[in-house]
Amino acid sequence: MKNVSAGLVVALLLALVVGVGLIQALSNFTGGIELRPAAPALQTTATISVSAPKNVNSSTNTFEVDVNITDVNNANGLGAWEMELNFDGGIIEGQAGAHDPWLSNRGKRDIVKLPPSAPWLVAENGLVAMGAATCPVPDCGGGLEQQKTETGPTGEGRLATVTFHVKGRGVTSLSFNDQKTQITDTQAQVLGLNTTLTTIGVFPYSLVRGSSAKFNMIALAVAMPGLNTAQDLADYVGGAQLVMKWDATGQKFDPYVPGTPTFPNFGLQVGHVYFLALDNSVLENSVLFANTVTPGVKFNLVRDTSCKFNFISIPVEKDGVINNAQELADDVLGAQLVMKWDAVGQKFDPYVPGTPTFPNFDLKVGDPVVVCLDNTAGSNIWP
Repeated sequence: MKNVSAGLVVALLLALVVGVGLIQALSNFTGGIELRPAAPALQTTATISVSAPKNVNSSTNTFEVDVNITDVNNANGLGAWEMELNFDGGIIEGQAGAHDPWLSNRGKRDIVKLPPSAPWLVAENGLVAMGAATCPVPDCGGGLEQQKTETGPTGEGRLATVTFHVKGRGVTSLSFNDQKTQITDTQAQVLGLNTTLTTIGVFPYSLVRGSSAKFNMIALAVAMPGLNTAQDLADYVGGAQLVMKWDATGQKFDPYVPGTPTFPNFGLQVGHVYFLALDNSVLENSVLFANTVTPGVKFNLVRDTSCKFNFISIPVEKDGVINNAQELADDVLGAQLVMKWDAVGQKFDPYVPGTPTFPNFDLKVGDPVVVCLDNTAGSNIWP
């Protein structure tokens, strides 16, 4: 676990005489602990997992995930755990970690860090590591408690919450390093453990605001709890005087003026593109969407002999496949024009596929774009 990995193996396997770390750690404790062989424990294999992002915060550009465990059914309960969680360090970085009191079995056992001198969260590029143990001896966690129970918690619970800071836009897995993720019971017996993989999308968008409202084009690249309508989006971003979606069939914008009945409050769809006119009554210059990815997003495209405008975004399935406007044109087919929105200049930047008329601009997953499509090739559903 890089600086922490020895914590559980070295610090907890005292019953197997690998307990040098824990014995040294306990040397400063008042009271003692009786060494004895690990007792057999009936155990259906537990499972450790990471939740979907929660508490997504555009102001701090952060979100949290919970580390959860289920099916802890051995006789002695859970005594300790450690993990190393790997991810794309170019997209997110570990910022903070907090252990959950569930491990204390309702306060019946003291929780100590692994190793005790380590921070609660070890964060390096592309990984975070955490670990915690419990023990029943007095003063184990620095308190003055009397002798405590030998039994740890069973069933399911939350082990910790990890806060991530967003560095860039993209899709990343949150995967456990199986060699550095394990659990033991209260008698230091290693228990069976399954690990799961969670794939998340992290999508920050820069915003431009002004005393006179400025237009911004964003995509709802992942589902966000509580974001279901144009009014929800206006409330989430703040300072929105107008929210619009594109009607490809009618080749027109459908507007909504927040807080008024002037136009219908329309529903939002994952992956779809929205125009927002933002004033400077709110100072945040970015908005963050983060959640588990939503595969299978499809766009109904409109084509004709004269090209028709369609507003789409680069879906998660095309992450790393479509990297520029020409590659998008090659993938969607029949594109006479590809455009992205320049919020600073308040204008579209065009690219005509296959020609040097305008520069071929870069694209990445979650980018909102406009394609003008004819009916010479390609499907009406993409991708």
